[in-house]
Amino acid sequence: MKKYLTISGKRFISTVSRISLGKEQNKIFKEAGIECNYWQDKQDEIDENNDQACYYGGGFTNWDDTDGDNTVITIDSLTKLAGYSNFFGYTIYLDEFNSLVEYFITCGNMGNKRVLIYRLLKQILKEAELVVCTDADISDNSLELLKLWGIDYNNEYKHNNGVVAEEINEFDEFIKKLNTTDKWLCSADSKTIVDIIAKINKDKMKSVRVYTSDYSGDIDLDADDCVIFSPKIVYGLDSIMERPVFCYYRCHTITPAAMVQQICRNRNKSIRIEILLIFISTSKVEVKRLVLINTTILKKQKKIF
Repeated sequence: MKKYLTISGKRFISTVSRISLGKEQNKIFKEAGIECNYWQDKQDEIDENNDQACYYGGGFTNWDDTDGDNTVITIDSLTKLAGYSNFFGYTIYLDEFNSLVEYFITCGNMGNKRVLIYRLLKQILKEAELVVCTDADISDNSLELLKLWGIDYNNEYKHNNGVVAEEINEFDEFIKKLNTTDKWLCSADSKTIVDIIAKINKDKMKSVRVYTSDYSGDIDLDADDCVIFSPKIVYGLDSIMERPVFCYYRCHTITPAAMVQQICRNRNKSIRIEILLIFISTSKVEVKRLVLINTTILKKQKKIF
C-alpha cells in the first residue's frame, strides 16, 4: 500500500479499528515521504488554532477544511469527515478489514454513532475511486457487507504462498529449536506459556523481549532479535526482520483467525513457520487445518463500482 500511494500520489483516507494500528500506519507513511495526518494530531491542531482564535481573533477551523487531505482515522471518529463534499478521487484503505468489520458490529463504544458511521462508510466506499482491503483472513460476514452495498470485489494476491510450515509435537523439541535459533518471533495464545518460555530462555542467558498484558510501553517488534508475545498482539503491528516464526497454541483462548493474524505479524517473505499445537479436545482438530493453510489477503486493486 505504501508503494502504491508513493507512486500514484493519490489522496487517501485510511480507516482502522485500533489506535495503535492508526499511529503505526501514519508513522510508516510519513517515513516513506507520504504527506498525511493521524486524525488525533489533526484534531489537536484544530483545537489549538480555535483556542488562539478565541483569545487573539482570527479564523476558526473545522474538519471540513481538511477535505482533500490524506488522513488516517479510527472508525469511531469517522463522522468527523461527514462534512466533506464528496469522496470522489479518494483511495480508501481498510487495513485489517475483517477486524474492522467485527469491531464496527460488536463494539459497545459506538453507541448511537453506529448508524451514522454505517451510512457514512457506505457513502465513502461507493464514491471512492479505489478501495483496498487487506487482512490475513477474511470472513463471510465481511464480504457480505460489501455485497450488501453492491460493491464487487476480487482477490488477486495470495499471501504467504510457498511459506513452509512445520508442526512440532513435543514441547522440549520446541524449546530446543528456540534456544538454537539466533533470531525468532514467537506468538502464543496464553500469557502463562509466554512467561514460561521467556523464563526458560532467560535461564539460558538468552535475551527475549516479552509483550503481554503486563507490558504498557510502546511496542516495536523489530527492536529485538527474539520476541515472544501473547494475544496482547493479534493485529496492527508488523515486523519485517528476516527470521523464523514460532507459534505455541493450546487452542483454548483465541480463534483460528486470530492465530493466523498473530503469525502474519511477520511481513518478511523469507520466513519459515514452526508450529507447536497442543490440542485439548478432539473438537479442536479443525484448528490445525486452519492454521496450517496458506493465508490470503483481500486486496482490491481495481475500481469497485
